This record gives sequence, C-alpha cells and structure tokens, in this order.
Amino acid sequence: MAKVNIVKKFLIFIGVLLGLSVGVILYIMFLRDNLIISKEEAKKRFTTSASRFVNWRDADIHFTDEGQGTPILMIHGFGGNFTNFDSLAAIMRANYRVIRIDLPGFGLSDLPEKHDSVAELYGAFLGHLLDDVLKLDSLYVVGNSLGGWMGWELAATRPDKVKGLVLLGSAGYEIEKVKSNIGRIDMLDNAFFRKLAERGMPLWMSEGNAKRMRSEWETIANPKEVVVNNALMNKEGNLDNLITLANSGVLPDTAKIALIKCPTLVIWGRQDVIVPWEHSEKFKRDIANSTVLVYDTCGHIPQIEYPHRVAADIKKFLMVGE
Repeated sequence: MAKVNIVKKFLIFIGVLLGLSVGVILYIMFLRDNLIISKEEAKKRFTTSASRFVNWRDADIHFTDEGQGTPILMIHGFGGNFTNFDSLAAIMRANYRVIRIDLPGFGLSDLPEKHDSVAELYGAFLGHLLDDVLKLDSLYVVGNSLGGWMGWELAATRPDKVKGLVLLGSAGYEIEKVKSNIGRIDMLDNAFFRKLAERGMPLWMSEGNAKRMRSEWETIANPKEVVVNNALMNKEGNLDNLITLANSGVLPDTAKIALIKCPTLVIWGRQDVIVPWEHSEKFKRDIANSTVLVYDTCGHIPQIEYPHRVAADIKKFLMVGE
C-alpha cells in the first residue's frame, strides 16, 4: 500500500511539473505582451545626431559617422548593433573619425531580400560603404566577434583600404565549435523560436546572454545597455533575420588570414566562453605583423567591459601605425 501511495505521489508530481511546463510554454508563445517594435519606432528611439542611412539592395542600412581625423570603422558581433561600441566611440571620437555600422539585418538596418552568404553580403556592403558612400582612401578597422571576421576579410581582400586592423575576440577559426559555444544556433530555426520571435525576445533572455558574454556573469555594470540591445533585437524583422543569418551555413575561409599584411592588434578576454582566448595565438601565428594582448579578467566583449583600457591600447597601436 505504501508503495502505491509513493507511485501516486510521484505521478501527481510529474503531472504538476508537466502542467507548469505547458503553462510556461503557452505563456511565452501566446499570452505574454508583444515586445516587437516597429521600424519607425526603433528609428525614433535609437537614431543619434550622427546617424545616417544608405539604401542598398532595396534595404535601408544604418551607420553613424562622427568626429574628425583618421577614420576608424567599428563592426559589431552577431546579434549586436552599433551601440555595442558606444563607450569606446565616445572616447575615440575626440581624436578620430569614428564610423559605426549596423550590419544588414541587425540594429536599425534592414536585411536585403537577395543575398548569398553572410561573407558575401557583408563584404559587398562594406565595399559599397567605403568606396561609394564614404569614399575613403584608407581607414582602420575594429571588429568584435562576427565583426572581427568581417574585419579580417576586408583586410585580406582590400589591402588598399585597410591600413590597420584591431580584432576583439574575433570569429574565424573552428567556427562550428564556436557556434556550439554560443548555443545550438541551428535550433533557432524551429517552431518554438519562430513563435517566440512573433512576440519578441523577453528581456530576461537578453540579460542572460549579456551576463554570459562578460567575465563577471552575476553583474552587469550598465543595465540600460542590455535594455537597448533587447529593444533593437526586437525591432520588426530582426529576430527573423537572426534565424536566417544563423542558418546560412557558410564557414570562414581562414586561409585568407595569412594574406593580411597590415599591422594587426589582437585583443582577447581570457574568460571568453564564446571564442576561446587561445584563438588569439592562431591569429598571431597567421598574421605576420600582429600583436596580441590578453586581458585576464574579461569575457567576449572587451570594448564593453573595459572601454578605457581598449581605447588606450588602440590609441597606442594607431600612433605606431601613423
């Protein structure tokens, strides 16, 4: 009899647990507030006096252009946006012309309907921006994560343009393993996530991601930054773009890295759980004119965790280059 009661209690417990799980899933998918922000509202809230838009492949692409002097292009990571460089740009624009882009499909930028791979899409846009819009003879490039990948692609294929490169926790090597560190990116393209995308990403998901990107997981120095990232991720179309780009299936051609001739500064966080800091040594091995700096207490986004330190190291690097 006692065994029967134990079984009953266990079954009741399982039933309650399943009921709660179903309830949570139903709430997330159908009952919670709609967090999607229209493109017009996003532009109204997040454009700055330095914001500009260029129409490219029938899509409006956003970038900021501020300061004077030697131009520096800053490129954010996957799922990020131009505000990821707010603190670094605020320091650097006193002495340099700072250009920050929202890669197509992220931030305030639309995703063109016609595109091939991520590398082709972003490479073509960067070429258009530098050659046809900004008409720059040369510049420095600073890229974080995916932005680092786009930065070294640009340095390898356009040596006439890129006079110096700064990589911050850059994507490149062992990309499939890096994807698994981010999470099951391929799982973004399933019914649950697509239903989630219809009502927007909850703030708690953005908070969890932000903590994971840092060395101090429990704390976030600037909660407003996470709120802004969450809002821009919930801009109309951006979560669908995330799914599309995450499942493009294109891998970096790391053989190009050895073609880079310009001076290169590689900055990494030793506590980076997305792209291991040991990858900095791979870049040093393959880029002849490169220097590596590893920050002991730092995660995947050094420009956010340590903007003043990163700015100081970049300024030293640029002074040598100029």
